[in-house]
This record gives sequence, C-alpha cells and structure tokens, in this order.
Amino acid sequence: MSGNMQLEICGAKVDVALCGSGEKAAMLLHGWGCSAQMMSTVSDLLGKQMRVAAVDFPGHGKMGKASAPPKPWGVPEYMEMTAGIIRKLDLAPCDIVAHSFGARVAILLASTYPELVGRMILTGAA
Repeated sequence: MSGNMQLEICGAKVDVALCGSGEKAAMLLHGWGCSAQMMSTVSDLLGKQMRVAAVDFPGHGKMGKASAPPKPWGVPEYMEMTAGIIRKLDLAPCDIVAHSFGARVAILLASTYPELVGRMILTGAA
C-alpha cells in the first residue's frame, strides 16, 4: 500500500497518502489549515512497521487540492469522514497520531466508534 489516492467520503473528496505494509495500521490527522505533509516524518517512520494513511482534511491540505466539503463542516462531520476512510481502507482498529484539530476529531471518533481506534497520540490537542 503506497501512493496518494482521492476518496469520495460523505460527499467530499478526500486526499489520502498511503505507505507501509503489515497487519497493523495507523492514521495521521493534521491540524486546522495544515496538511498531511506536516506528518511526513512520522509517516515515513511508522511506514517501516505498519500501514499508514495520512489524511488531508477536505478544505485543507495540499496533496490534491481537494475541494471544500459540500457544506460547512464541524468536528462531527470530519469525524464521520475519518470513520468512513478507516472502514473503506480496512484499517480498523488503527492507531491514530493527531495534531490540534485532528486531535478533536480523533477524540470524538474514539468515543463514538471505539472499535475503529487502537492507541492514540495527541499533540497540541485542541
């Protein structure tokens, strides 16, 4: 699993960078106004041991310059989109590394769908 892909999730186009292989998986979630590129070093390191999906949130990011969500989204909508990616890419239960706004999404995700989430590392959590 490697390369960039664009998924249609919850009516939005979502860019996801994939790398690594193995049974275990991790998802990387960036902060507001940032991109998956901020997690590239983490992705490179984790990709040596597991499958990694680094997400560019719709309306943010730089990979494919994906469009904004179909309507203004809050944390619940970004959380549902993230859950959809985990399901679509068969990553569950995945570990999550998240920064700032991504941490807000991860916390709601873990409390709503605990079966999708393993361990979490949150930095600068909003």
